[in-house]
Amino acid sequence: MAKLVFLGTAAAGFVGSKRQQSAVYFDGLLLDCGADVIGRLEDLKLAGNLVAILITHLHYDHYGGLFSLLVNLAIKEDVKIKMGAKTKKPKLTIYAPGGLNTILEAIKVTGKVYDFVFDRLDLKFIEVNTSLNFEEAGKKIKPILMDHGKTVDFGYLIETNGFKLFYGGDSSFPSNVQNIRADYLIHEATFQNKYIDAAKASGHSTAKQAAEAATKCGAKKLFLTHVTNVIVPESELELEAKRVFANTVLPNDMQSFELD
Repeated sequence: MAKLVFLGTAAAGFVGSKRQQSAVYFDGLLLDCGADVIGRLEDLKLAGNLVAILITHLHYDHYGGLFSLLVNLAIKEDVKIKMGAKTKKPKLTIYAPGGLNTILEAIKVTGKVYDFVFDRLDLKFIEVNTSLNFEEAGKKIKPILMDHGKTVDFGYLIETNGFKLFYGGDSSFPSNVQNIRADYLIHEATFQNKYIDAAKASGHSTAKQAAEAATKCGAKKLFLTHVTNVIVPESELELEAKRVFANTVLPNDMQSFELD
């Protein structure tokens, strides 16, 4: 079985601390990297399991925790070295749309911290496009271009152990999710359907649309994410989706699932 853990399930405007920004751990992969994700990975003792990070798009709530995660991993490696351990640099590959390197270059103003990270870790950055098919952590991965307004956004179709999981990041509906087949779907549900015009204007989806996406891609289970309680209670989002697609769950942060 493969382990799926929801580390951050909130939209950028979520009120309160019970939900953090977007991040999902899937059996060695980190799907998006919202702020404070490293703390949750450490709490669950998963940080050392990371093989690759797959970032959907360059909105801050989806990559804002990346540098702090890298600093944490680098410090842990530095401690090992100072204690006399002889180890190879930990390898980590980061996949993202074009522009991430520019953001990291801007962090060079931190000077030694930036250089320290790249000295202690074996990092590889790969720019994502629709023709890029790759393998990480024993899984076949295909980027799928999504519709998130003017922002370049890629979902990731991940095949492993005889099933497929699709993580779509942020997207409006209909989007390319309706053209794929997946057993498990992680789909954003930022708005309730009565605010469908707001969803469309901002390149997001409603809970009902997420359920419709699950039906179209033949999923057997739908996980809602990127939720907000600014306008509507989250329980109403889950209920709205279940009216269309019964096997829907709105995970809590730190909740895990075994997939097979």
